[in-house]
Amino acid sequence: RGLVHTLHEQHSRFTHRERAHFLRQLEDNVERMGHLWDNILETYNLQASGLSLSPEEVDLYEIVQRIIDNRSFAEYRRQMQVEAPGNLPLIEIDELRVEQAITNVLYNAVRFSPRGMGIQIKLEAQGESVQLSIHDQGIGIPQEQLSRVFEPFFQATNNTTEEGVGLGLYLAREVVTRHGGDVRVESNAGNGTTVIM
Repeated sequence: RGLVHTLHEQHSRFTHRERAHFLRQLEDNVERMGHLWDNILETYNLQASGLSLSPEEVDLYEIVQRIIDNRSFAEYRRQMQVEAPGNLPLIEIDELRVEQAITNVLYNAVRFSPRGMGIQIKLEAQGESVQLSIHDQGIGIPQEQLSRVFEPFFQATNNTTEEGVGLGLYLAREVVTRHGGDVRVESNAGNGTTVIM
């Protein structure tokens, strides 16, 4: 609100470049709030009425590319590397739910990684299934807290700067397990995190 007020009240005092910078900050904040709100609503729906799936045969690689091309990740696109074979099997999933699950994991990878550090996204065929792993070089998660990362509202104690409510991994796991898959996290504080779905 303070940024909006400042822009409104003192618009003429700022250069075009400064106004553009402030507007980008506002856009980023609106995106974050939208992502947070989506997760809160999804958690409520999940707990109130369960999770209904509408599976269809899709290419997971195409979903990953669509997520990366989304405006939310525009400024991080250069630090993301996707590795995938050319012959991934099509899988039967609820495309929108899985897209949200992957977005949540990727959102965490971006938030907890130093700017400019690489984020690896790897897709591998596992028989008729596909394994997706997202590896960042961020702050990691203390070993003694790994067993709690899928609890709703949990945030690791070494997270001192990033805001959020701790629903992203919880929702990702719910979506993946309801598709018959599983999610695990490998991490050490200070050495990044890998989420495998």
